[in-house]
Amino acid sequence: MLLSITSPNGPDVLNSLADWLRRDPELRGVQIRMVAPSPGPEDMGAVSGALAIVHENSELLTAAATTIGVWLGSRMKGVKVRIRDGEREVEVEAGRLGTATTVAERILDQLGAAPGAKNPDGASDSTVAS
Repeated sequence: MLLSITSPNGPDVLNSLADWLRRDPELRGVQIRMVAPSPGPEDMGAVSGALAIVHENSELLTAAATTIGVWLGSRMKGVKVRIRDGEREVEVEAGRLGTATTVAERILDQLGAAPGAKNPDGASDSTVAS
């Protein structure tokens, strides 16, 4: 499975997050790479890249979500990342309410990866403040 992470804050934010993810021992051996998206017809100017994480199971997704929560806790207010896994996505922002654990739980819940997670309305887009 492919987890895609983007940020309106630019490539430096994604490079910083990639460094954190690569240092996580629970994610050792997981492919983490920067990818350049193709600009859409409505995009003007440069399009920021995306961070791609290839994961095989929910345990790896849980490790990635936890690291993202800790990383966001160390960022200044206003840093945002949008995480997409298949058709589901969630946006989280630094400087809002929530601990790293709460952020990770929200990411997993919105992506349908939390234990017992249900998404009865099939919605694929949620915004969560961290």
